[in-house]
Parts: sequence; structure tokens; C-alpha cells
Amino acid sequence: MKHPGLFCILALALAALPLEPVPAEDQDGGSEISQSTTGTLRTQSRFARDGNTTSTLIVNTDIPKTDIYLNGVYEGQTPKTFSRITAGIWRVSLTKNGYYSESFLIRIRPGETKELLMELVPITGSVLVQNAPPNAVYELDGQRYASPRITATEGSHSLTVKAFGYTEKTHTIVVFRERDTLVDGSLDTAPFRLDSFRARKTRFNPDNPGVLDFTFMVTAPGGGTLKIQDEEGRLITDIPLQTFTTWRQTVSWDGMTDEGSASDGLYTARLVVYPQRTEESQTAEATSTFYIDHSIVHPWSWAFRGIGAIGAVASPSIHPEGEGAFQIDMHWYNNTAHIGFSALRSFYHNLELSGRIAVTVQEDEQAKLAGATHITVALTPGSLKSACAFGYDSSEGLSLVPTLELRLRRLAATVALRGVWGNQYGSLDKGEGRAQAGFSLRSIGSIMSAGIWVLGGTDSLHQKPEDINLTARLSSGLSFQCILPSTNLLISAEASWERDGWGNEGIACRAGFGLIF
Repeated sequence: MKHPGLFCILALALAALPLEPVPAEDQDGGSEISQSTTGTLRTQSRFARDGNTTSTLIVNTDIPKTDIYLNGVYEGQTPKTFSRITAGIWRVSLTKNGYYSESFLIRIRPGETKELLMELVPITGSVLVQNAPPNAVYELDGQRYASPRITATEGSHSLTVKAFGYTEKTHTIVVFRERDTLVDGSLDTAPFRLDSFRARKTRFNPDNPGVLDFTFMVTAPGGGTLKIQDEEGRLITDIPLQTFTTWRQTVSWDGMTDEGSASDGLYTARLVVYPQRTEESQTAEATSTFYIDHSIVHPWSWAFRGIGAIGAVASPSIHPEGEGAFQIDMHWYNNTAHIGFSALRSFYHNLELSGRIAVTVQEDEQAKLAGATHITVALTPGSLKSACAFGYDSSEGLSLVPTLELRLRRLAATVALRGVWGNQYGSLDKGEGRAQAGFSLRSIGSIMSAGIWVLGGTDSLHQKPEDINLTARLSSGLSFQCILPSTNLLISAEASWERDGWGNEGIACRAGFGLIF
């Protein structure tokens, strides 16, 4: 070689060049110096239109609070914006415990705002549980898995192995990247135990749709019997139970006996269970009491009240404990259509929340929204029941409604009073007091009910006694409701004559449908 010194200089210069990949095209037509990353890097750029040469870098990750290093210097955590950053080539490094670190070069031009979003990749290994019972389930950090092999992030975890008939065991494990962590899942046999036996409802009407459910917990396979006894200890029925294959058990009774529907009164459910294993011969017992109460019925939700009622007269009969209902209906009155949605839910055996939202469409096709909500407290159950409802109606204001109902077999007579404070816009400021009283009579069947009602009310009580109009509001009509057999579908209809407190009067009708759940 004629010039060995020149060759050495060229070789040293090539070795000093950075070994970076060829720039890749960016979304905005720019270029990345390097995008050799484990995760997915997304970039977006925009340039100032006013000739401003100030540059900005925005760094974000799909996992928040990831550490950011620029040219090897720690600069905080994501998400972060770097304003007035110097144009040029920068090395961005991102680190987060449990995730692969990322490092790449980017080019920032004068006047450019560059946004980076890095989707980090978790560092994972596998947990492999061995020797567990065939019906075992696994909970890793509270999340349940059915397979004994679980992919988990690198680091410390809590693993619980459960199987019906065995005592659960919890392990603290450490998962290493791309390796299997072996766990001994063998469990000890659990002693047979009965827990948490109860009736889901404290009061139940066999004539209503649905059944009375009893729930309990057992720790191992077995069987048993549910015995229903009346207040005097007589056996009403016994229900054999299927073999237990899991912890939580449910058994149902429809409230029927050989003579028909069980009569009203206090009953005791006695649960007797025994283990499947022959070495455990001791049985376990538990009891739960409940009432059969045929006065529990499915009341109406009237179109303008969002409350259990027969027509315009509120009813003290709230829905059965834990039950809910919703209904869509259309009410036509005085050339005005009201399309509404009402819903209610009972809590315990004496508390019910209900509400209604309605759209009113008038002759001029103008529409307005109205709503009402109530809370009803049942004060006394049985054949003579009372309740009190407190609510707000956007077309009237606040209301207080005490009610009293006498139940005689399949007939119920109801008297309701209603005090109202407010105006036709629902405003309480400078509102007026009004009073109403109503009477209803209904016939109650196993799946259907029908009722008649009459209601009268005053105009404003803020007048001299002789000037108060006692018949400013009148309403009377017929109502019908039916729960379709073998379904939870509810249909209802209503026809009435009404005169409201604002001087409007005429024939009204309503039809609706909904579901009981």
C-alpha cells in the first residue's frame, strides 16, 4: 500500500461514527434518528406558522410516572412537557419498574413541537402451580384464574390456591423475567362446616311471581334437607338438596303446600346438612325465620307521581323486599301526550325509592321535561297497613303523603292525604300550600289487580277560609294491572276523568308496560 498512514486515519474515522439505524419516516413527514425499541413508539409533530423557532418536546407513556432521561440526565416523570428545548438530536430513555427500559434518538427541528407516546412492554415470567386438586382455582393478586400456568409481571406477588373441599393456602412468590416460578399447590382436606344460612326476604307472598330463596355456605361436598315449619312447629314441607359441588348454595321454595298457598304467619326454615365423607358423620343445622304475608302486592307507579298508587291515590303497599320495577307508559290528557319512564326499588321490607321522568308534548308540538321522586316508608305491615311518602314533583313542588289501607282477603280499601308546597313550576320560593284527599278500592288477584279511585283537592290555602275552593282538583277512574304468567312482564291500563289545579279538565287514559326484577 502506497499510503498506509492515510488508510489508518480513514479507519479510525469510520470507527468513531455512531452505529445507528437509517432514519425512519415519521407520521408528519419528518424523520427519527433511531426507533429500535421494545415497545411501540408513536410520534406526532407540528410546526409554528408564525416563524417562531422555539421548540417543544412532549413525552408521555401509557404507564404514568415513568422516569425520563434526556441525554442521560434525569428530568422527571411522564407525562411531561419540555418547553424551549434546544433543536438537535436527543437521546430519550424511559425506565419503569416491571417494564422493559426504552432508549432511542430523536431529531427536534427549530419551531417544532414533537409529541412522543411510548407503549411500554411489561417484563413477565410464568407461575406454574403443581400438585393442586383438579377443581382448584387460583387468585394472583386478587384476580382469579382457572389455569395452573399464569403469566405475571416480574416482581413479588400473592398467590392463593382454592379448591372446594380443601383449606385454601396463600403463597408469597417472586416472578423472574422469562422464567417459570414453581409453586406447590397441594392443599389439606377441609373439615365440613355450614355458614351464613338465611332467607333472602323476611316477608314473602306466594301469590306474587317468583320464589323465596335461601342461601348458605358449605366447605366440602355433602347433602341435606330444607324443612319448612309453621309457628307451632308443624312440618309444612321438606325439600331435598342436591349434592354440594361448590361453596355457595341456593335452595328455593315457592310458598306452596299440598293444600295450596301457605297461610299468613311466622315460619321457620330449618336446614340440616351432612358431609359426603364417611369419616365425618356429624350433621350441621341452622335456622332462619320469615313471614308469609299475602298483603304484599305489586302496586302501580302512577303517571305523574313516580310512586306506588292506584290511579291518583297513593298506596301504602310497597314492593316486596329487594325487588325493583320499571315501566314505560303514555298518558293522554287535554290534547297533551305525556311519555314517561318510572322506576322503583324496595329496600328491606319497609323502604322504597321511586322516581319518574316524563316528556310532555303539547298541541303546538312543544315539549318539556318533568320529573318526580319519592321515598316511601311502610310504618305497619299486615291487613291494616300504613305508610308515609315524602317527595318532590317538578310540576308541583314538595309533597307529604300519609296513607292507610285495610286489607280484607282480596280487597283493599285505601285512604290517602296529600299536602303540597310549591307552584306549577316546582319552585318552593313564594310557593303555595294545597291539600288533597283520596279514596281507592282494589281487587287483588295472584297475577292481576283492578282498582277504582276518587280524589279531590283544594286550590291555594293562602286565602280566607270562605274563599278556598275545595274542589279545585278532582280525579276519578279505573285502573288495571297484570303480570303475564311465567314472565316478569308487567302491563297496565287506566281511564279517568280529571280536573287539575290549573283549570284544565277532561278524559285521560294511560297504557304502559314494564318489567319486575
